[in-house]
This record gives sequence, C-alpha cells and structure tokens, in this order.
Amino acid sequence: MKPGILYVKRISLVRALVVAGLVWGLISDGRAQTACRIDVRPGDSLEAVRDRIRALSPAERRRGVDVVLQPGTYPLARTLKLGWEDSGATNAPVVWRAADPRNRPHLVGGYDIPASAFRPVSDPLLVARLDPEARGKVMETDLSTIRFAWPKPQEIPCELRPPLNVPDVFIGGRRLRLASFPAKGWSEMAEIVDPGAGYGDRTLASALQQGIIKPEEIRGGTFVYREDRPSRWTAHPDVAIEAFWKFDWCNTIIYAKSIDPSAKTITLGAAHSYRLGGGNPAPRRWRALNVFEELNRPWCYAVDFTRRRLYVYPPEGFNGVGVCSAAEPLVRVDGAQNIRLTGLHFGRSSGNGLVLDHAQRIVVARCEFTDARQLAIVGTDCSRCIVRTCDFRRLCGGGIQFFGGDRRTLEKARNLIEDCLFERWNGLSATAMAVKVGGVGNVVRHCLMRNSSHQAAGIAGNDCLFEYNVLSNVCTGTDDAGAFYKGRNPSAQGNVLRYNYFRNIGRQSVQNGHGACAIYLDDGDCGETMVGNVFENACVAGYGNFAAVFSHGGHSNVVRNCLFLDCQRALGSGHWSQKRWAEFLQSDKDAFPIVTRLRKEVDITMPPYTTRYPCLVGFFDPQPEEYRWNSAYDNVFVNCPRSLPDAQGNLTKPGLVAGHWYTNGTSVAISGDPGFVNRAAGDLRLRSDSQIYRKAPGFRPIPFEKIGLLTPEGSR
Repeated sequence: MKPGILYVKRISLVRALVVAGLVWGLISDGRAQTACRIDVRPGDSLEAVRDRIRALSPAERRRGVDVVLQPGTYPLARTLKLGWEDSGATNAPVVWRAADPRNRPHLVGGYDIPASAFRPVSDPLLVARLDPEARGKVMETDLSTIRFAWPKPQEIPCELRPPLNVPDVFIGGRRLRLASFPAKGWSEMAEIVDPGAGYGDRTLASALQQGIIKPEEIRGGTFVYREDRPSRWTAHPDVAIEAFWKFDWCNTIIYAKSIDPSAKTITLGAAHSYRLGGGNPAPRRWRALNVFEELNRPWCYAVDFTRRRLYVYPPEGFNGVGVCSAAEPLVRVDGAQNIRLTGLHFGRSSGNGLVLDHAQRIVVARCEFTDARQLAIVGTDCSRCIVRTCDFRRLCGGGIQFFGGDRRTLEKARNLIEDCLFERWNGLSATAMAVKVGGVGNVVRHCLMRNSSHQAAGIAGNDCLFEYNVLSNVCTGTDDAGAFYKGRNPSAQGNVLRYNYFRNIGRQSVQNGHGACAIYLDDGDCGETMVGNVFENACVAGYGNFAAVFSHGGHSNVVRNCLFLDCQRALGSGHWSQKRWAEFLQSDKDAFPIVTRLRKEVDITMPPYTTRYPCLVGFFDPQPEEYRWNSAYDNVFVNCPRSLPDAQGNLTKPGLVAGHWYTNGTSVAISGDPGFVNRAAGDLRLRSDSQIYRKAPGFRPIPFEKIGLLTPEGSR
C-alpha cells in the first residue's frame, strides 16, 4: 500500500472533507486564473482594444489578458502607445499575440492614397526633364496635407546624416526606390577639384561656437563626375548628394549648390567635416538622391519639397500607394512592464518599429520586423526585457538598439537578445548595425547576422556578453570597419565575446585600403575579453596592420583559445605612444569627449571602476616607461600568412611582440587541415586526434555545434 493512500485512510471524515474543499478551491481558483481573452479582427482599432483592457476590473486584470489578433493588416494612423496602466503582473502578463503563428497579423503605419488621387505629369517643363520612355508614365499627387516635417532652408547649410528625410512610399507592400543615380550602388568621383572647408571631429554648430571656423569661411567642395547623366540635372541643381567624402566608414548627405556640365563638376552647398579627400585609398564613392530626371523605370519615386508633390513611376496594375511620413514608431511601450508581443509582423514605418522606454520584463517573441525607416526595435533605460526568435529583414536604419543598466554604479539591466535572424538591415543608412547594446549587463546570443555592406554589431557599455553568434558576409562594401565594433570610451570595459563565428568579412577587392576585421577595438578601447571564437576568412589586412582582431591604441584586451582559419592576418594593432595617449585623455571634442566620458558620465578614478577594472587604476598618470599591452594566449592560426604583425608576419618569440600583443608562447601556427570533422560541410569541430591538441596543449575544444540560431530558419 502506498504511503499517500494510507495517510488518506487514517484522517477523519471531516478532515477529508476539508481537504477535498481545499483541493476544489484550488481547482476553481486555477480556472478563475484563466486570462481574459479579447479577439481582434482586421478593421478593429488597436487603440480601442487597449482602452478596453484599461476598463477591465482589477480582478479581471489579475487573471492576465490575452489579446488575440486574427490574420490580416492593421493600419496604425498614429503610434499605439502602451503605458504603465497597460502593464500586466509577473505571473499574469498582458499578451498581444497572433491567432495563427504561421500567418502573422501585419501592423503598418501611414495611410493609403488611391490611384484616383494621381494624374500623369503634364507640366511641359517637367515632362521635358524626363527620359522619352518615361513621359506619360510618371504620375503625381499632392502631399501638402500629410503629416510630414517639410524641410526648411538652413540658415547655414550643413551636411546631414542619412537617410534623406523623405516620405516612404509602398505599392503592394513593396518599398519604392527613391529616384537616384546610379540606380544601384555608387558612382566614383573622377577628381576632387576643391576639398572645401573642414572643421574636424565636431559639429558645425560647435565649430562655429568655438571659433574653429567662421561663417564666411564655410565652403563646399567640388568634384568631377565621370558620367553624362548629371549634366541633365541643371534645371534642378539642388539635388542631394550622398557620399563617402573622405573615409569609407563615414557617409553623409550634402545638397549640391551648382552643376557645371562643361566641366562636369558638382559644387556642394555645404562643407564636409573632414573635407573631401583620400582618407582611404579606395576611390571616393557618391550617388545622387531624389532626382526627378532619374524617374526612368517602374518602382521609383521622387518628392518635390517646394511644391509638396509626390512623383511615382508605378508598375502595371497600379491601384494606389501606401505612404509613411511621420517619424514615429508603430508601437511605443513607455514605463510598462509584463507585456508580451508574440507572433506579430511590424511593417512599414517612417520611424522605428517598436520603442521600449523605461520598460521592464517586456517579451518580444517570434515577431517579424520589416520596412522600418529607422530601427526595428529601440530600448532605452530598460531592464529584463527579452527579444527572442525574431526575424529582421529589409530594414533601412538598423535592427535592435538596446540600452539599459546604470553605468555609474555598474548595476546590470539583464536585457536579452536571443535566437534572432538579421539580414539586409542597412538599406538607407550604410553604417546601420544589426545589433547594438549599451549600458551594463546586456546579452546577445545565438543570433545570425549576415549580408551587409558595413558593420553588424557593437557594444557601448560595460559587462555585456556577446556569445554563440554567427556574423557572415558583412563589411563587404566598406573599408576601415569591423563586423563587431567597439571603441572611443576606455571606461566601457569588462565585455566578453565568446564562442562566436566570424566568416567572410570585408571587401576582398580592396587590398590597398586600411582593411576590414572581425572584431574592431577602436580608439583606445580597453579591458575586453575574447575567448573561444572562430574566425574564417575574417579580415582584409589592407596596406596596414588590420587583422581578424584589431586593436587601435587600446590595451588590456585578451584573446584566448581562439581559432583563426585562412585569415590574412590574425592579430593586429595600431599602437599609440604615451604622447598620443596623453593627448587623447585630454580631448573633449564632439566625436571624442573623453574627459566627459571618463570623469563626468562616470568617474574611473573611484569605485566601482577602480575595483572592478584594475587596469583603470592610475589611468590618467601613466609611468614614462609603462607599456600598454594586449594579450594573446592559447590561440591557433591555421593557414594564416601573417599570424602576428612582426616584420615578416610570423609568430615571434614569447614576450612583447610588434603591435604590442603579448604572448607566453602558447599560440601556434599550422598549415593544412589540422583535423576538422568536416570542413567541406561547414563543420569546424576538431576531431579528438587533431594535431592542435598536440601542438597547443592549452587549447580547449570550442563548442562549434552550439553556435548559431537555436531555432532553424525553416522552423521559425
């Protein structure tokens, strides 16, 4: 007889009835805890649904709320705002979810303009500016009534950060291309005639305020174009020119002042901060945006800011457009907690897709984000928020940016980004990232970031963890960049990058540039740990000292137990002298506010910084002969022509090596197949008999099988 049965038989009948009553009470209470369900269909107002939730009684709210959205499109004329009054409880959240996970409800911003509101362009002067084959096909409509911040003439013209501020236009869910030259990619400047004025690492406003430049000294540069098309734009010379004016990591927009067809020159209406020039050896790339004359194929559009007109070259079967113009998010969660968003599709928006402000315990799961002009998700001052198993595609200004935690006290926020797929996230902003986290104690893991012309991920904080991620085919259209980037703030330390896989990094055709790397620790970045990472074809060494892991001026960074495979150079460094460090630590320019970052935003001379990060002790008072080292232990270099940056590109004897990487002699260089399980199939695990374990006894197996997405692409 089981002890439980014996116990029940021995209790009195009264006690049995009491126990039965308690059990029934628990069962009944469990039934009562079933969440309050609200079914939503296309055409229903999500604001009305939110208000209906607010009207529920406290007893009903304690049960939780289950908002079930049926498949279809849900237009949002303005941001859906969820505040503290829309919060759930820890064990009874407010859930907004898809009824059918395989058919996500689609949240879209803006509004639709029917085809009846358009008419063919008929003004003879405008028609004459179009290519003959486009005449009669380009349509126009009035945009004067839309909610849009129409640009005003600048008192002092200045360069602008991309993307160009225009309404976003869609047909059938597909984003139209802004009429541009060239239609795809970039053109190259034939010659720089005049570099123009410059004002360095600061804004134009601060340069004027500090007297670095005077208004009468501001002069835009002039360059020669190669093709004939720009000569046709003289009727409308104030076209927007986007370019990498001097450096291939910095692109901005400057309006043209004039176009000279005889000299084939474009003169800019504002100065570029660094002036036009050859900061990178690669040719200077440029393109013209929002050019009426380039409306020469279907699926493109242009905007006339003066007349407030929209011009569209529509495809066949045109039945109107969707327009997003207000730079506001689709959904904003402000001060709320315990909300879950599951299985939703955040679509077209001229702002961010989802914004979380001062939020706690918000879960975003199995959602899709597309067609946001700015970022898909922005989190500010958030804690314990989770973004899990979401897909990010066709974005214009980046994927996720999450900031949370207290950098003064080093209190962790514990936000998590996990099992997310990112691709094509910088459609309108060349320098946008898939993921950037800041603050303290945030985690990015098991994500796949692939196919981008520029950088993929970055950290701007302390004690963050970046693990089990794959970064593939990024930095393919730039120079002087890294798949993972961090820098310009030595107080932001203690971050760990472990068990990540970097492959096919950099623009391989640019061998005479600075280069590209997998991990870029820039401008004095210190105190980072990289362990167990795999680097395959993960750098373009360029003419300098770039490598798969590159430290520019920093120190106290550690690379341990990493595998470098077919990398032109494994470890590189741009060493800073003590004189340059002294100048750096006294700088407080706009782009390098180092004094502010080290003494005002936080104070690195006091705990918790001096206790948490020992390398910061005496940071402002280096000794004359003090070396600022990075360390590399137990690493393996397979088929890497230049493992460490000595004169011949070989491993050096233990001790301080050129480039200021310190090794204790435990790193080894190997040629051929060191014993992979199946490299041809992409399996870079090492067999138990791999020669690496004999030649580098301190090397430990890397859990390569755990790297990457937790949920396969076909199951998402």
